[in-house]
Amino acid sequence: QPPADPIHPRKVWQIEQPLPMQVHQWHGARVVRLTLPPRTWSRHHDVSVEAFCRSWFAAERFDLVHAHSIQVLGIGPLTAARELGIPFVVTLHDGWWLSPRQFLTTPSGRPVDVCDPLGHMDVKGAFDAEQRQLDRQRRTELDQLLAGAAARLAVSQAFAELHEQAGIADVSVMENRWQPMPSAVPRCKRPADQPLRCCFIGGLAIHKGMHVVQAAFLKAKPAEPGLELTVVDSSLEVDAEDVMQWGETSVRVIPSVPMEAMSAFYAEQDVLLAPSIWPESYGLVSREALSAGLWVVASDIGAMADPIRHGENGHRVPAGDSSALAAVLEQLSADHPSPQPLLAFNGDRLPLHQELDQLYRSFLS
Repeated sequence: QPPADPIHPRKVWQIEQPLPMQVHQWHGARVVRLTLPPRTWSRHHDVSVEAFCRSWFAAERFDLVHAHSIQVLGIGPLTAARELGIPFVVTLHDGWWLSPRQFLTTPSGRPVDVCDPLGHMDVKGAFDAEQRQLDRQRRTELDQLLAGAAARLAVSQAFAELHEQAGIADVSVMENRWQPMPSAVPRCKRPADQPLRCCFIGGLAIHKGMHVVQAAFLKAKPAEPGLELTVVDSSLEVDAEDVMQWGETSVRVIPSVPMEAMSAFYAEQDVLLAPSIWPESYGLVSREALSAGLWVVASDIGAMADPIRHGENGHRVPAGDSSALAAVLEQLSADHPSPQPLLAFNGDRLPLHQELDQLYRSFLS
């Protein structure tokens, strides 16, 4: 270990040390879990993780490493794989590879410039020279690792194009798979004498567009009998609930809905709002809601609005434009949308495990 520096003491992720490990079986597969100290998701390297993987990979004689959601774990597994000559595949999860702000939104809500290693800083002069250099170094190290990957996978065409815009070459697309959520009973058009029920399940995060939703409802003048809004906030404790009024709309804030209860939740809603201000990597929630028969209103950036046929099963609105969203809300309150049939999205695709098997064999052959 290098000698201690009293002026610049090393952080916990810069000190190599043994990591607590747990091994268990899940559906016949061996799972190895590491316990890591708390850290921000932007931290990209932990020397202890790298040392563990270097020893473990060599002992196991792995043929291939696939890194998916590598936040917190960091690049240690891929650095070790590169040193040992093991091919590795990277799924580009959120914007972690492009910025310390993985949802590509600055603290003030401005879009991150993915071409600039310092594009996440609202005011660059507010950060000292050392921090600016560390952020440049982070981007350089991540770019070099991605360049050495056997494959770089994005979960949508829009997200692949975003990474290519940032200078990441040869990004392939392997879409996520998802489970439709059809209603247990046939959906009926919301009666004209009842409020149209809207839901927003993005919580209070700025990148999900909560401020856009609130501003839109405060501006909107919905037709009678108006609108109702349910906001799902994962920070609330179970059984907690808040009720408030935004303009002419009553708002109910509830905690997270378990996945097994989402079909029942959607059955009590008419419209899903997804006005994210960052370029979402994949439109999972929009697909689930459409499959449940909801009308979906989503931002026109990223992949959230990919399954929307504008005016047929939903609306696309400019990201961050609360006035445009308010206008759509007024239109929907006047003309209650008809329930949508269960739509097929790429139903002819191979199961994900088969698509991955083909990809892996192409490297190992």
